[in-house]
Amino acid sequence: MSMYQQGTYFTDPRRHAEDGRFKALDIGALVLPFLRQNGLSELSLIDVGCGSGTFIIELCGLLAKAGVRVSSAKGYDISPHVAQLRADNIVFVHQDFLLTHDRADLILMTDVFEHVTDPLAFIGKVGQRCRYLAFHIPLEDCLVVNLRGLQTAKIVNPGHLIFLNLNTALNLIALAGLQTLTFAFAEHSRLAPSNQKTWLQRLAFPFKWVLAKLNPYLYSKIFGGSLVLLAKGNLVENDRP
Repeated sequence: MSMYQQGTYFTDPRRHAEDGRFKALDIGALVLPFLRQNGLSELSLIDVGCGSGTFIIELCGLLAKAGVRVSSAKGYDISPHVAQLRADNIVFVHQDFLLTHDRADLILMTDVFEHVTDPLAFIGKVGQRCRYLAFHIPLEDCLVVNLRGLQTAKIVNPGHLIFLNLNTALNLIALAGLQTLTFAFAEHSRLAPSNQKTWLQRLAFPFKWVLAKLNPYLYSKIFGGSLVLLAKGNLVENDRP
């Protein structure tokens, strides 16, 4: 955790900011139908591991356009850069979320728990603070990563400690004590700038896009990508925010 707490990971406070809008679109595409089906028109939000803050800013805007009122929104991160973040109607907090007593209707974790040494305990504890959790999960147990032996490099940067596929991601959520409500392969995130940085990525993009449209599961087994998932939290009803 030291590189996060010391601010080394976010030497550039805008790190990964360019992908925030795409992650918000994927989470929104998953969550909004669920909210409509269950008659939920107002939510409190907490983004755990908020990073640059772009994701929660974009998601709040998306929810507002869809007619969902965000009663409160907070972003937590253990990196000191978060104390400098500012956005209308969003509070950014430089603190370990689990050391607080904060709660929310919906907690968000986008590409977060794979950086944690005990993800089961972490997810389980976060799940006790909310009615619902929405995840954006990288799927890196794939052919490209395994054939190229990229695990060691990814442990160093970007600091991923576990490598998941669709089924192991679903299993992990269940083993953490949570019930998955719905999930989907992240479609918008394939368009994110981080996926089109190199000439090889750009060259392969048309083929990958067609494959993802035809068979997103096969795409995930070869190239990885991301999963978006909504789970039921374990917040006691009397403790609702």
